[in-house]
Amino acid sequence: MSEQRTSGTATVMFTDVEASTDVTTRLGDDAAAALLATHDTIVLDQVAAYGGHDVRSTGDGFLVVFDSARAAVSCALAIQRELIEREHAIRVRIGLNAGEVLGGGGELFGAAINLAARVMDRADGGEILTTDTVRQLVGTMPGASFRERGRVAFKGFAERQRLYEVRPADVRPQPPPSPRRPPRHSRRTLALLATAVLAAATAGVVAIGHDSGSTKAKAISVPANSVAVIDPRTASVVGVIRTDENPGPISAGAGGLWVLNLSSATVSRIDMRTRRVLETKGFDASLANDGAPGNVMASTREVWVSAAGCNGPGAGRLFHVFSAGDRGLGQTGNDAVQLAYAVVQPRSQSAGEYSNFGCGLAARGTSAWVATTAPTGIARVDYDRVAGRSLVTWGQPLRGLTDAIAVGHGSVWAVDSQHEVVRRLDEKTGRPQVRAIHPGSDPRAIATDAHAVWVANAGDGSVSRIEPGTNAIADSISAGQGPAAVATSGDAVWVALGDAGSVARIDPRTDNVTATIAIGHRPQGIAVADGLVWVTVRS
Repeated sequence: MSEQRTSGTATVMFTDVEASTDVTTRLGDDAAAALLATHDTIVLDQVAAYGGHDVRSTGDGFLVVFDSARAAVSCALAIQRELIEREHAIRVRIGLNAGEVLGGGGELFGAAINLAARVMDRADGGEILTTDTVRQLVGTMPGASFRERGRVAFKGFAERQRLYEVRPADVRPQPPPSPRRPPRHSRRTLALLATAVLAAATAGVVAIGHDSGSTKAKAISVPANSVAVIDPRTASVVGVIRTDENPGPISAGAGGLWVLNLSSATVSRIDMRTRRVLETKGFDASLANDGAPGNVMASTREVWVSAAGCNGPGAGRLFHVFSAGDRGLGQTGNDAVQLAYAVVQPRSQSAGEYSNFGCGLAARGTSAWVATTAPTGIARVDYDRVAGRSLVTWGQPLRGLTDAIAVGHGSVWAVDSQHEVVRRLDEKTGRPQVRAIHPGSDPRAIATDAHAVWVANAGDGSVSRIEPGTNAIADSISAGQGPAAVATSGDAVWVALGDAGSVARIDPRTDNVTATIAIGHRPQGIAVADGLVWVTVRS
């Protein structure tokens, strides 16, 4: 048996996203993932600010321990307040209890934790419920009011528990006890990622005039090697964040925004609220011998970097670099998946020639789907939280390199620019579901929403709309020169136009371009999160 230890009396908080499955169904995988990433950022930032520790992911929420009951109540109020202020579409229910917490074998347990979970289950979205124990510990607290909700019987507890609903009073909750750096921003050194370089971001605000209907914004020069921040409400650039050299792929999730800087083979983590680079970490050159890092992708909990032969003939590896799990946002240690044997090449398929592409990557939950080059195909990798490592679940050989991958509508959608096709695979088994779909010329990027699959075609400057129900090309939309990346936000499709130096917004209801935002230089990657559009820009 593992040794048990008493952590002492503490206040336990459980959070949970209400109807998370319905959110994904309503918005689509990509938009829901961006929304959940913003939720994670809000919760983890407030937990860090109010001194929460022993943070554990529960799938759609978090378990957090506080030394102070008042700090726990203040944190819960701050989370709900910020969700309201940001007009966030996700509703979170929160339960609080206090008592003796036991720890052992890296886990937390005890009656206090079990009761906190039961209390959370009793709450509605947007509601905070607490036990009488917490109520007594808090006493009279400025910024909080307690409304009695009666006695409730819970399974596993002999006595009925008196519950209270916590509401904000006329003043806001007391501020955090100290302006310390959030603990989740300082983690143990990752073997795969080398020396941290903290980078301060330069944020500037610029306004761009626009007309109603189809808009073409005035030209503006966003600096090279930066992330441009676009407000979709005004179709204008509202901020600039400096990055390392040649920023490329960008993804939102796991409590932040992640940028792969291609020239320096580094990953930058950006705080979306402050718009600052929290840290930039580089790959050890010896780890990239099989192919330099070429793509980054974040789910709501995990962050993956692909060096699966992205720029070379070797099989390469998939790096699982960060996880929003045990103690907030931490590095995952030496968790890398060698892809040399992930896909078995059929005897009828020749090795073929390699190019600088074949670097597709997608992620959802604890799973990643990554393109392989030796042989060509796609592998699904799943992170086992109990074992603390990632394993290949399946490998599917494909004819041609996979440049981009999206997951949605129960399928994996793979873009092959060499053969100008999109392949649809079963996300659970990897088996092809239909014959290859032919979008526009030279397809390079792909994204999904609740209703369609969108493919950016660099050859003819178009965006193809695929109907998942029929696998047919429903429309081809002229977007602009050199589409390089595409992202969805539920009510819009955003396209980074590398050759045109701009970003196009498409209304999915009409399939018309309704705005073109001039960026300058060369947009490379695009992501939608926290109500904003984030675009990487290189020279």
